[in-house]
Amino acid sequence: MPAKENLVRLSGGDAKPAGRNLFGLSREQLTAVMGQFRQPAYRAGQLLQAIFRQRVASLEAVVTFSRDLRQEMAEEGWTIDRPRIVETFRSVDGTERYLVAGGDGQTVETVWMPDGDGGEQGDGGGHEPLAVRAGSRRATICVSSQVGCAVNCQFCLTAKLGLQRNLSAGEIAGQVIAVLERQKVEVGRDRINLVFMGMGEPFLNYERVHCGCAPAGQRSIAGRVQDDGFHLRHRAGNSASGGRAGAAPARDQPERPK
Repeated sequence: MPAKENLVRLSGGDAKPAGRNLFGLSREQLTAVMGQFRQPAYRAGQLLQAIFRQRVASLEAVVTFSRDLRQEMAEEGWTIDRPRIVETFRSVDGTERYLVAGGDGQTVETVWMPDGDGGEQGDGGGHEPLAVRAGSRRATICVSSQVGCAVNCQFCLTAKLGLQRNLSAGEIAGQVIAVLERQKVEVGRDRINLVFMGMGEPFLNYERVHCGCAPAGQRSIAGRVQDDGFHLRHRAGNSASGGRAGAAPARDQPERPK
């Protein structure tokens, strides 16, 4: 990702180690976890709602669970441990660049890019009346898919790092959650787009990018934004590639214009 000018360091912190983490698990995986506690399958849906729509950061905050169930799960070591913003840099135009830490302490960059034109008329999303509602915001979140990158684009500072590792689906989704929470985004009012133009080549980590956007098994790159997920617009996701788009399965290849 190219460097931005006029950035000011705002805050710092240390990464938090990972445990038996519920964050980033699929509906099927959460159903299996809840089964260990003799709970019905619908509890998995309640967890997904709490994690992605209510953006809770602890089991204690999952108020749809009884206190006894929350305590039992905590005693077994289960947590909701999402990636955290550990550094913030702000540009004069309102753009904010974050360093987001995963469980191993390695960080990636995620960017909040506000746009104050009041709407995206004609973008094909079909939600223009929502975009221009009084008091709503429009912005884009730029998400990373890998720690470092192997593509070696000469214009990109990330290329100097080389590829350290792929991000997990939870680490990809966690970047979005961290920024939505930092910016106090009100889903359903604010108009938010996602772009995979941060660190890494998304099509070389395609399955995790796909799963990071689709915890409920949705079949589109923006799937995680609907239903059990973030609940942003269905067509809110886009991805840039350094020439590796062919790595996506044929079912997910975009249609070429005729």
